[in-house]
This record gives sequence, structure tokens and C-alpha cells, in this order.
Amino acid sequence: MNLEVLIPAVLTYVRLQGGYTTKTKLLKLLYLLDIEAFRKRQTTLTGFNWIFYKYGPWTTEYDETLEQLEKSGLIERRPGNKSDLDTVFVDAVASMQLSDAFPAVLEEIRARSVSE
Repeated sequence: MNLEVLIPAVLTYVRLQGGYTTKTKLLKLLYLLDIEAFRKRQTTLTGFNWIFYKYGPWTTEYDETLEQLEKSGLIERRPGNKSDLDTVFVDAVASMQLSDAFPAVLEEIRARSVSE
């Protein structure tokens, strides 16, 4: 799966549902999408090597991927307004639809259920 399409599509979907995405929330959504994809196809969407670290899933590729997407102008990251919290919000620069990332309707429906 092309992460340059998947990640902005997920971010757009969450925003269109009236939500917001933090760096941690996006990580967990990608993990859940990978779990669902693995159940159906025995392969992940992201290709990330997931581990469990402290309170949940983590992958060393995640920060590098976000940095690359930001440099490409596909996403933007901005810090939260509370200095005592280490919150980083992530959003797509241009809107992408989940159907762009999931051409098969059933896969798109699964992605919608995970992202809600």
C-alpha cells in the first residue's frame, strides 16, 4: 500500500467525521488497519514492523514516514497549545478519499469501521 495515499486518506476521513488526529491516534489507527488487513489477506497495509512498547503498538518506521510525508507536502504537523502535554496534531494538506487508498469497496468499508 502506498503510504502517501493511505495516511492522507485516513487523516481526511477522520477530519470529515468531525474528529481530529494526533500523532498517537494516527499510529493506533494505522495499527488497527494493519490488523484488519492481516486478518483478511495475511499481509499488512503499511509494511511496518510493529512492536509493543510501553502502552501500545509502535514501529520505528513511523516517525521517518511522517517526516517524509511532511517534506513532500502531503501532511502537516503542529504542536498542541498546552506546553505541558506533548501533543502533536497531524492533518492532510490536500483531501484524499478512502476510496483512493482502498479501490475495493469491502476494504474501504473495513477501513471506515476502523477509523470511526
